[in-house]
Amino acid sequence: VNYAKSGSSAGKADLAGNTVQFAGTDSLIKDADKATFTGGEVLYFPIAAAPITVSYNLAGVEEPNLSADVIAAIFQGEITSWDDAKIAADNPDAKLPATPIAVVHRSDGSGTTSNFTKYLKKAAPSVWKLDAGDTVNWPATTQGAEKNSGVAAIISSTDGAVGYVDLADSVSAELTRAHVENSAGNFVEPKLPGASAALAGAEM
Repeated sequence: VNYAKSGSSAGKADLAGNTVQFAGTDSLIKDADKATFTGGEVLYFPIAAAPITVSYNLAGVEEPNLSADVIAAIFQGEITSWDDAKIAADNPDAKLPATPIAVVHRSDGSGTTSNFTKYLKKAAPSVWKLDAGDTVNWPATTQGAEKNSGVAAIISSTDGAVGYVDLADSVSAELTRAHVENSAGNFVEPKLPGASAALAGAEM
């Protein structure tokens, strides 16, 4: 058994071409694409869940609160500075600098992107305009990187950067993570107990 790390889109493409017999992905195969899979029927085996964090690099600001509408506006390039009034409204006691926001996203087709954008589409429907999928048409002002580790590396080396990174890579890169507002209006710290609670309520 040989393992090769790639994005979800590349893994699904290799599975479609029967180059590999197993592929790990965070996003399902689209119904329209199923006919391209030459190796026979595709079987899914849910074995793991990858929590997604909003990770950032901003000196002096620890674990800010971010609502879904604010996250959507940031990743669409509509909120461009960390001292924006909408971020300040979620963080009334924080001293937010006027540092420009550098948005980092996945450049490769990614199940992480699919799940993150599906979240924004559902949680911030009045703000998020970029739809959802393994790839989306990110604003030209944003920067792309391959794999979660690539996004984490750019965030780590860029003052003011923010991106979506799975929890494992965010922890490995020693990034700081925002608290994200849930459907009950509470700002939740990105830790495994919360992810486990979300998974317990998921329908497969």
